[in-house]
Amino acid sequence: YYLRGFVIHIPELIEVDLENERILKEYIEGTIIVDLVKNDQMKESYFKQIKEMYDLLYTVKTNNDYFSTNFVE
Repeated sequence: YYLRGFVIHIPELIEVDLENERILKEYIEGTIIVDLVKNDQMKESYFKQIKEMYDLLYTVKTNNDYFSTNFVE
């Protein structure tokens, strides 16, 4: 969990089901960026936060799934 050393709040991995290709992670309460954009509530400072997060992840050769709606039903 090397990302925990950064200031990036990531969900805890709870369980992996390889047979059914599923993962279960902690749910982090809050508004996702997709909803902020959709409701015209996106702030310029969010772009800076995203870039800073990307720069940190890039230095450790890690990719992030930025489309968070993939994980919540």
